[in-house]
Amino acid sequence: MGCKKFIACGMCGVLQKELAVGHLIIPTSAVRDEGTSYHYVKPSREITADERIVKIIENTLVEKKIPYIKAKTWTTDAFYRETPRKIAQRKKKAV
Repeated sequence: MGCKKFIACGMCGVLQKELAVGHLIIPTSAVRDEGTSYHYVKPSREITADERIVKIIENTLVEKKIPYIKAKTWTTDAFYRETPRKIAQRKKKAV
């Protein structure tokens, strides 16, 4: 269809209560707790974002004076995987 580059934006919940709704988050890495990405990237427990792309996004947001944070994310393919036990594990490892 002619596309050369694209950016996908989504929304998510958070495990840190101090993050209010509406914070823009640039993912720097992700704990992989889904199956889809394993079809496209070598299997691993975590994956890091391309630092060059993170910097491009960050520079654009700074230029536009749009507030953001950078953070590790946790990917799942269904909300029912977010059990109380797993949530506690992710919070413990995030510190």
